[in-house]
Amino acid sequence: MFILDILTEIVGYSTARFLLPILSLQRVHAEPVRPNNKGQFNWMGYRFDGNNGIEVEATMAGWIGLAFWTAILIVVLILV
Repeated sequence: MFILDILTEIVGYSTARFLLPILSLQRVHAEPVRPNNKGQFNWMGYRFDGNNGIEVEATMAGWIGLAFWTAILIVVLILV
């Protein structure tokens, strides 16, 4: 489980912090490294920020980033 935690928190989170704003045209972003506690996240792991955007919880962002890399791996394995 330690390796999965590292993948989720470092690789997945970093990927999500980079990809979410690009793919959503700056409407969705990941929670900052130092959270500012502007409110509680809902049960799906996001909350609305004050700028008509959505902030995704760090753990959920990590899973989103990890899902991206898993999809890339599957595509590469299918094409090879």
